[in-house]
Amino acid sequence: MGLIAPNESTRFGLPRRVDKPPLGERISTIVEQLRRDPHALAIDGAVSRIQEVLVDEFPPDKFHSNLSRSGLRGQLLAGIRDGSPVVLAFARTEKIPEGVWTWYVNLVDIGGVAARIEDMVATVKMPDGSVWRGQSGLWQNVLLLPPFGRVEHRWSCPLRWWRGGTVNLAYFGFYGPKDRLITVHCSAVCPWA
Repeated sequence: MGLIAPNESTRFGLPRRVDKPPLGERISTIVEQLRRDPHALAIDGAVSRIQEVLVDEFPPDKFHSNLSRSGLRGQLLAGIRDGSPVVLAFARTEKIPEGVWTWYVNLVDIGGVAARIEDMVATVKMPDGSVWRGQSGLWQNVLLLPPFGRVEHRWSCPLRWWRGGTVNLAYFGFYGPKDRLITVHCSAVCPWA
């Protein structure tokens, strides 16, 4: 939670939030404690604190994510044990007047390990059950995700005047000196289905 500024700096009588530390800084403190001694901080308490930070940064009413408490717990413990990134995806959708579906996907590492995202595959399931797939959805060559960092990717569905159905964006990348594979999925229902 951000700090509340004194009343003299408020506008229209509403309190103003003072800038809070960056997302990665807030999460790294918790993860580094777990990494040093998993028993020093109860894992469920740590997961709850991380989840609170993520919900504060990416409110569920504005962002889609595949984040669940049990999934976060399992991914975080595996990442700490294996020394791998724990990459989560949060997508904000926007309806452009012509009816084009645009996503702004925030890829966030909470494991403290850098990753390179090199490809993205979009799968659109139409209301009639048919499926459209598009590969190499990254216009850049690669997305570099620093430890405890974040990177945003913008994707627009190329199917004009499309209505209904769901989209799944699957990001693929590598981490570490041996180029181990990571996959990150993010899906949602069309906001104007």
